[in-house]
Amino acid sequence: MKMKWLVFSVIALVIIPLLPGCAAGAAPEPNYEEYNNINDPTELGWVRMGVVLDLGESGAYDDKNIESPIVLKNSDGTYTMWYRGVSTVDDLGRVMRAVSDDGIHWTKTGVVMTPSKRYEGNRIDPMTIMYEDGSYKMWYGGEEDDETCACYATSEDGINWIRYDDNPVLDVSKHSWDDEGAGGQHCVVRTETGYLMIYKGYGEDTDGWAFYALAKSDDGIDWKKKGKVISPEPELGETTLYRNLHVVKIGDTYCLFHTMVEHFNLYLITSEDGVDWYKRGVVFNKGLTPGGWDAKWSTSPWILVEGDKVRMWYEGGDINGRVRTLYAEVNLSELTGKFNTWIIPGQAQ
Repeated sequence: MKMKWLVFSVIALVIIPLLPGCAAGAAPEPNYEEYNNINDPTELGWVRMGVVLDLGESGAYDDKNIESPIVLKNSDGTYTMWYRGVSTVDDLGRVMRAVSDDGIHWTKTGVVMTPSKRYEGNRIDPMTIMYEDGSYKMWYGGEEDDETCACYATSEDGINWIRYDDNPVLDVSKHSWDDEGAGGQHCVVRTETGYLMIYKGYGEDTDGWAFYALAKSDDGIDWKKKGKVISPEPELGETTLYRNLHVVKIGDTYCLFHTMVEHFNLYLITSEDGVDWYKRGVVFNKGLTPGGWDAKWSTSPWILVEGDKVRMWYEGGDINGRVRTLYAEVNLSELTGKFNTWIIPGQAQ
């Protein structure tokens, strides 16, 4: 694994200013935290606004769960959200859409995609949507024969979607570490030369484990796998199942937000190149939102940075396991302050 753990030594103190996120000669003093202590961290100054998109009425396509929010800010200052709505009637996961003037008050506009292809199983899971060159591009999670994959679709209006003919665009590799799941959960980021995807992968040889891996593409369709880049560290108190990731670039830093089974807080991992990643600890705690809307978990975040504010839409799981879209925001400086928090090995509890 390409994770670089710091040690308390003269050598480490010399090289710290040269590590990602720290400019040589001008780095702030790192804030060391033992990894086994971050599951009950000091809360950042998030302003939690609770539920902003609630379950539909009985019989609606989203009356069971509202999952995987994706939010884009439009050129006119309004917002569009796509999400997976799950129905109690047929348990299908459909891609649905909502619009807003401010990102807080939303009006639902209905279903835009229903699972119908063999590679989609019974649920389409929207992972990333971009607006480029006059069209929307969606990468989404699918499943075929219990093997997860990443698929692709495009739209002129964000409502009528055309699936790529040769889906999936990222699939399992037989006789490899990701031979059971590759891309059912993922995030795509635009780079100067193409696209970067961080995806969740797992396989038969490491049953009960899920890793994050890197893939690259020139066009967002033809992907080349580059291997695992982030692995769980159970000896440091982590669980072996990573899940529900989102990646956003803040300045020159890739910021990966994710959860792991059992903990279900939001953790931050950062990178300058998508290859070498550094664990920064918890940045958002479950269970602190008034009303108990995220009492069981806070997962699947979508992040937009607007000026000096970080805006986050995420899945909140209540005590009954029902999922809604919740919203919180924090000052950008508080989040980027975590770039200088170095997680070091400790005595795992």
